[in-house]
Amino acid sequence: MDGYRYAAKAVKKRWDLDIIFFEAGHELVKPIYFIEKFNEDAAVLWIEKLNKDEGFADKLIGELKNIIEVAKGLVRAVPERHLKPDEIRDLLLAHLSWWIKYFEVGFLWFSLENIREKINEEIRATWKKN
Repeated sequence: MDGYRYAAKAVKKRWDLDIIFFEAGHELVKPIYFIEKFNEDAAVLWIEKLNKDEGFADKLIGELKNIIEVAKGLVRAVPERHLKPDEIRDLLLAHLSWWIKYFEVGFLWFSLENIREKINEEIRATWKKN
């Protein structure tokens, strides 16, 4: 849960969006960890960024690629032997840092359906005018 909490703070700081995750693996809890308002707000933010900066999507993809490479590095960093407590702590902190960086960008993908809907609305409005 701490990873989610730190990620939520990072998302708030970077994008000014309130992300809420309560992923505990319990079916009673899972429905509340996605809230439609968040996805809608993220979609609006995404579209605004795309309109202001044509390279916005490419920058996000680049960021995600870097995050994936960091994740691969984390996997390679775990030695194939019994770990000392300090090594475990360092690896867990590195994983937490990776988790936060991932959610700063990765959460935007959750709003893709909302983004598609907003783009379709813009297309329909434009077609109706013509």
